[in-house]
Amino acid sequence: MNTWLLLSVVFLLASILKKSTNAVIVGITGYFALDVIGTLMYSLIHKFDFLKWNPINFLNLSNQVGAPDLLKHLTKLSINQLIIGNFIYIILFLTTGLYFFSRKEN
Repeated sequence: MNTWLLLSVVFLLASILKKSTNAVIVGITGYFALDVIGTLMYSLIHKFDFLKWNPINFLNLSNQVGAPDLLKHLTKLSINQLIIGNFIYIILFLTTGLYFFSRKEN
């Protein structure tokens, strides 16, 4: 599920940015920066509850399946909420990417 979420974000970036090279660089850098951002996100989620709906938080689905009690406390979402949220973000990112991609072709 995380792979689909990452692929939809990369597709969105590739559709928005004029050069594919920039999209690849941003995607690769973002992928490696996710661990650092993820740890910072836990403290921000603790302070601001609405940040639990951030797409970066939904990348914790596979980790939460492995350690549900620990990560449910950090993500403040259940596994079902993470699954549904992943689907929603994937659809949102793919449709937005398709929109920008179709505008790029004209």
